[in-house]
Amino acid sequence: MDISNGDPDLDSERMKELKAFDDTKRSVKGLVDAEIVNIPKMFVRSAEELAEDLARPKSQAGIPVIDLDGLLTNDRRRKIIVDQVRIASENWGFFQVMNHGIPVGVLDNLMAGIRKFNEQDIDAKKEFYSREYQTRAVPQRIALCLQVILSEQSSK
Repeated sequence: MDISNGDPDLDSERMKELKAFDDTKRSVKGLVDAEIVNIPKMFVRSAEELAEDLARPKSQAGIPVIDLDGLLTNDRRRKIIVDQVRIASENWGFFQVMNHGIPVGVLDNLMAGIRKFNEQDIDAKKEFYSREYQTRAVPQRIALCLQVILSEQSSK
């Protein structure tokens, strides 16, 4: 997708605003921390863009879920899983896995590490900041969502 909306002046102005924002390396969380009152223009899409998106047919498909059960013990199942990962990666760019065998404690530590990183001072996070300039929307690249269902909770 291209960031152009057909108006060179607006495109140029949006690009200047986006680059100025990126130069601060503060990300959206930085705006929240600064307690801004108004949403910056670069995050607001025009009524025409919104109408265009709303007019597109919506997919009923959900995020792909890949069950890793049998990955290491069944060659036939392994081939199926590898194919599912390939298709999900090509079509979605991400997927959810189940029966991965990662202990809950490890997942808890992962979430704690992510939380600790995001709560750091802005200067500590600046070296990891990046931006993709070729999309119409400002992408969210720092989010991770994990849903952990403990076996004792799911049996209730």
